[in-house]
Amino acid sequence: HTTLPTANQYRDIDSIQTSTAEATEESAFAAVSRATTLGFRQKYTDDEWRQMLLECPDASGMLKYLEENELPSDKASAQMRIWEADRYVVLDGKLFHIRRTNKRRRRRNETALVTDDRLQIVIPTKLQTDLINTYQRELAHARVLRQYLTQSKTVYFKNMMVKTKTQL
Repeated sequence: HTTLPTANQYRDIDSIQTSTAEATEESAFAAVSRATTLGFRQKYTDDEWRQMLLECPDASGMLKYLEENELPSDKASAQMRIWEADRYVVLDGKLFHIRRTNKRRRRRNETALVTDDRLQIVIPTKLQTDLINTYQRELAHARVLRQYLTQSKTVYFKNMMVKTKTQL
């Protein structure tokens, strides 16, 4: 298992940083992504957000497992939930997905494998369509891949690429 970030490391969505890689200059699209997500998230109170997560079939099971250690009765589903739990964390009552990527970095004829962890806030099913439309508007109608790559820096929901592609 890997070490999960603490609440002090990631207090809110505005402080998302890479945890192990050196900070790099942020592109304009990344800035739009963070601002869009932060503005979108602030439309709802913490209680409203939590209620929407509990109503979301993709997020409610993971939230219940992480907070109350509640597993599905089906053995295969329970094993899958335990396996997936390594990529989720609850901070201040909000569910985050941990995006782990491995990057190769070259320094003086050495190649090092660097792990880049980012927190992505989990978006309830009820708000996914709205979020995709908001990103489309904010990114000046970018193509599917660019929109997906931009929104995936700060938000997460299952099948995000497929849902973004079918919506646009």
